[in-house]
Amino acid sequence: MNFNVNKTNMVKCIAIILMLMHHLFYCSKTFCEQYGTYSKFITWDSVYLFCGAAKICVGIFVVMTAYGITRAYNAQFYRGG
Repeated sequence: MNFNVNKTNMVKCIAIILMLMHHLFYCSKTFCEQYGTYSKFITWDSVYLFCGAAKICVGIFVVMTAYGITRAYNAQFYRGG
């Protein structure tokens, strides 16, 4: 797969959504137990586990940013500028 700017930005967008999930819903289990809320569609334990694993977003964002910077640097270096 050949990454260009648009594809890299799409992957970064997914990483940002994962970051929001991690920061907004990672403590939801405690709040749900405290206030007695429940969900019919998905268990809070599943949400908690997914949001705990969503911290991979940092690695995704770093790799995509480093890839873009490296491509831009190489393009500038080989152009002679």
